[in-house]
Amino acid sequence: MSDTVFQNVILELDSGDRWIEISNDDDAHHAGRLTQTAVGVFYKREADFEDGHPRRWFVLLGPNEAGVEIGKVALCVLPPGIEVKNADFVADCHTTGYQNRKPYPRYADEIAALADTIEIDLPPNIAGHLIAPENNHGGPRP
Repeated sequence: MSDTVFQNVILELDSGDRWIEISNDDDAHHAGRLTQTAVGVFYKREADFEDGHPRRWFVLLGPNEAGVEIGKVALCVLPPGIEVKNADFVADCHTTGYQNRKPYPRYADEIAALADTIEIDLPPNIAGHLIAPENNHGGPRP
């Protein structure tokens, strides 16, 4: 499956991988299939719980070692100053890798590049659980 269904490319990296912003249910569904995670389900549930999408949702697309297009990382982040009705629904920043694998340290640089592009801090975490900067091999965010 290609990423032609995605309309909102936020950042293309030197590797050719692309950060896509999920902006509708179809994007969320395809991101879930490509990451083999529940990102699509959580995106839809947020709309029900929050009457919309206060969080921003992203997926990092690119080929795996076999050349097959996958979602390498999925994440959502609550922008600063935005309030939500159900704060316990998902962490303010929730990051997971393909098939819910750990995204750090492997994708630390790609996540940092997204943070710089969207100008929102993306604290190193695995499924919303913060990890120490020395464990992410990406160093602390300035």
